[in-house]
Amino acid sequence: MDAPGVLLAATYAQTKVQYPNEGRRRWKLRAVEEVWKASNAMEIEAMSEEIKVSRGTQGVPALPWLVDKDPLDLDDGPAEGRMVNAKGVIVRTDFSNDTAWDEFVSRVKEAEREGFSGLTAGPEEVEGGDEEGADSESSDEEEEGEGEAQQMEVDPAGQAGSSSSASQAEIPSVFHIINPAPTDPLRSLVEDASNIRLLRLFNDIQIVPAPPKPRPPQGDLFSGMPKKKPQPQSEKPSNNRLVDKFGWKEVYPGRILWIFDSESNATGSVRVVNSGDDSAYGSSTGDSWRARAAHIWELQINMDSGALKIDFDGQDRWTGKERLRNYEEVLGDGRA
Repeated sequence: MDAPGVLLAATYAQTKVQYPNEGRRRWKLRAVEEVWKASNAMEIEAMSEEIKVSRGTQGVPALPWLVDKDPLDLDDGPAEGRMVNAKGVIVRTDFSNDTAWDEFVSRVKEAEREGFSGLTAGPEEVEGGDEEGADSESSDEEEEGEGEAQQMEVDPAGQAGSSSSASQAEIPSVFHIINPAPTDPLRSLVEDASNIRLLRLFNDIQIVPAPPKPRPPQGDLFSGMPKKKPQPQSEKPSNNRLVDKFGWKEVYPGRILWIFDSESNATGSVRVVNSGDDSAYGSSTGDSWRARAAHIWELQINMDSGALKIDFDGQDRWTGKERLRNYEEVLGDGRA
């Protein structure tokens, strides 16, 4: 177990005793705060060694949180017949326009019906352009939310001829839809919430090595060409735990989050959140881009399976204002 992992595991048990009424994710967040109190990487290593020595042959339990529950754990149902490894989570964070929300959900369900019909229809019933949806190379379109993945095109005749077993009621959804009632305590937690706050609610924190900083591109020494200028990027605070702190960063692997916010009311698009566990240097945990309702079913399928990865070819093209919100919360009180 790496040094941050030792600190996290050792502190987690103490945190459970101190805050018995909280859940797994909150206990892990509190434990991670103790790790980030270190001044540098050497201090993390020293604290880790001290714990190992003090435990002696007893050692530090690995992953003690695996047996613990969390109030916001979501049940995906039986594995048999499931279309994804983990269902995505659509979270409504703006409650000002019920009509816009209902229209959005309707489009998502329509995309689910069409996508499922495309998967279950015979070859002669599906038009030839289906496989374009898994193409991850058009990063320019991805940023606009227009062309992240092309929808499966299903022959209308094939849909009409589908059996009753493929009715809407029996289509396996690939999403959990979170729309808390006004009296639900969860509503105040998700309303106008930042990406990092939502990741902390629905996914589990980990500390992993930060990706290595790439060497700046060099010109051709033999042709006399000048060095290439690096792509401009948003300013990131030094020692930022969401990017690189002492060679480590915090990530939130798990479910893909799709965030319905105030902008969604007008555009029908949602924020797609980067959990940070599979990103290149230059991106931040909690970064996001936007996708339209008609596309997110196929995106969920392909991103969950690993067939599609959104990284904009290493360019910094994430939504800047959402990144800043994350930084403000994390660098403020550390308890976002």
